[in-house]
Amino acid sequence: MFLPGLGELVAQWVVAAASRGDDERAVKRAHRYTRLRPGDREGWRLLCRTLNKATRFAELADVARKGLHRHGVDPWLDYYLGLALEGQVLQGTEPSELPTTHFHRLKRREPSSPLPYLGLALVALHRGDHLESARLARQAEDRGASRDPNLIMTLISVAISIPELRVWAEQLIVDAEMMQPRDWLVHLMAGVACERADPGGARMRIEKARRLWRGKAAQFDKDLTFWRQHLNPMTQK
Repeated sequence: MFLPGLGELVAQWVVAAASRGDDERAVKRAHRYTRLRPGDREGWRLLCRTLNKATRFAELADVARKGLHRHGVDPWLDYYLGLALEGQVLQGTEPSELPTTHFHRLKRREPSSPLPYLGLALVALHRGDHLESARLARQAEDRGASRDPNLIMTLISVAISIPELRVWAEQLIVDAEMMQPRDWLVHLMAGVACERADPGGARMRIEKARRLWRGKAAQFDKDLTFWRQHLNPMTQK
């Protein structure tokens, strides 16, 4: 027997672990809940979101397909399946046309949702088509992507990679920092983005991210270097 609100409580545990950088614990908790309550559609979405953040794309594809088989049509599970396919393309294990076909199919079925547009924006970015990626990212934004805490970080990852969107990317980072105050990655990105304009504020944000982080120190430093390489060019005159 399950207490009312158990799903919400488990989601809070999973999000808390992921926000500290403890992806392994977050995935284990989400897996356990899905096994205990396979009929809970939100549990499958939570597990997919956690696997995506942990970049475990083969496992994500398998879970998304199982969730779709159990629950039928679900735009979020379809979205995560598309992200899994794109991740596998980047890893060289899936044909490059699969994610595009998948997201276009989702767009025909869910034209008012930001999900297919954001997925296609990522695909276009990875194929080097910045103009198309920017156009699709704006369409995702028009459909509410930046207002969803589960989508804003993906939107940022697109915007920070396109020089023409740098001002928008900086604003999205500020919005994400307010939306997810306990997420280490949000504070890290916010700190790196303002290192040139506000060195003192940047140090405070980066140290806050470090305090929230629960993984290995060496991995945090690698992530810091990665985001400096991506974000610092945005602040160049």
